[in-house]
Amino acid sequence: MNLRLLFAAATLLVVLPFTINATAQKPSKPPKGGGAPANPAIAYSATSNNGYINLMVMDADGRNQTRLASGGHNLAPSWSPDSEWIAFGKSNSRLPGIYKVRPDGSGLCKVVGTNGAFPGAPTWSSSTDAAGRHWIIYVDTLAGQTRSDLFAVSATCNASDRRQLTDTPAASETFPAWSSGDLLAVTTQDPSVWESDIEVFDILFDATGPVDLAHRVNLTAAGPLATAGIGRPVWTLDGNEIIVIAGFQTFATDLWLLSLNAPDTALNLTNTAGFYEIDPTLSPDQMTLAFSGISEIYVADVSQPWSLGPPRVLLSPANGSARYPAWRPVH
Repeated sequence: MNLRLLFAAATLLVVLPFTINATAQKPSKPPKGGGAPANPAIAYSATSNNGYINLMVMDADGRNQTRLASGGHNLAPSWSPDSEWIAFGKSNSRLPGIYKVRPDGSGLCKVVGTNGAFPGAPTWSSSTDAAGRHWIIYVDTLAGQTRSDLFAVSATCNASDRRQLTDTPAASETFPAWSSGDLLAVTTQDPSVWESDIEVFDILFDATGPVDLAHRVNLTAAGPLATAGIGRPVWTLDGNEIIVIAGFQTFATDLWLLSLNAPDTALNLTNTAGFYEIDPTLSPDQMTLAFSGISEIYVADVSQPWSLGPPRVLLSPANGSARYPAWRPVH
């Protein structure tokens, strides 16, 4: 399978046979808990028996897996900075869009409708505007177009203040990541070529919220990832580094660390030939990194300066797949 197609189809849960690299450690599955988690640590997406993809939460040890949203494909969850809400994209549904729900399953509502061709990949602002509202930046493909752009909307039910932030005919933007400040990391790709880049933008505001983006730096224009397919940026806590997935036209990806202060440099965190690592997410204390394989969710211990211990299975569904882990930002 061409890896470019996998990046282009990053909205889908791929269900394929999968064996872990020999360096990974696969313990027995954690025992089942006694009900819904009181303080879930990780949100994720998992296939269901009817072929749709549910939004789920679980404890940090994999216990108490609980469904929050079903019907259609519920993908790419993103926690609000205060951990009170989870935003996600819903596609393959009569009402596609960006939705939000509380981690106990209450308060489910649609924030804004989308074209439905992409799950949205929402990311939250770290602070509120003058009116006390958080904002969400997400991805959508407008009707009649084939490339995706970035949009912003207030994180309120049935919001009517959507605004378009990018309109780039030669490129698609996917999976934005809002830093703890006002920076946005985005994967950009010209659909006619293999390579993609991680671009960083300043988010520009007026009194009503985000209105535009100003380009700051391309982190992968040169260096070891200049010819790679790159995606899924995740900021570290200090907002100076970004973890991404990257591959070189083979059926394998690694997790890499990029530095905002040293563009064009990159550190391979995993370097596991034949192993498919995607969807990275950091724990609030930055001591554990969770990520997906093709169908399972793994965790690895983080040591500073930036190295990972052997990956171990956190969640291995008996049937189907689990992807898009998102760690709750507040304990």
